[in-house]
Amino acid sequence: MAMFLIVGCQTIEAQLPEETKPEETKSVAKVDKVDTDNKPNPLADDEIPEGILLQSHKPILCGRMDSMLNRVKENYGETPVVFGHAENTSQFTGETIHTMVTLTYNSETRTYTFFEQLPTDDRIICILSGGKAKFKLEVSGIRS
Repeated sequence: MAMFLIVGCQTIEAQLPEETKPEETKSVAKVDKVDTDNKPNPLADDEIPEGILLQSHKPILCGRMDSMLNRVKENYGETPVVFGHAENTSQFTGETIHTMVTLTYNSETRTYTFFEQLPTDDRIICILSGGKAKFKLEVSGIRS
């Protein structure tokens, strides 16, 4: 298993061409906003209990697998270096959900993109993270 150290992370939405950015949609249901006292982190002053699970509202970009992988190859020179399978448990049904994960990497620029397949449609993958990374070769056993 390859191990790597993430040196930095960046949101890549602003770097993608206009046609890949998500369309703005109108909400179909009103969701009450949690009062955060205008804090960027509403838990900053609280102890976070062990075992707590928080749901993120991080926006992610998804698209056809072939288009997404071709785009990072063309725009960033990244090619897949890791393919894997992830097992997740649905918080709604308790059933096990299997997805594919892919890590693309450009060893010259050290940029990476981490993808995960959409559980409901295996033709769609989503960007979970992207940025710069450095492989820790002495940990992973990879020799240069």
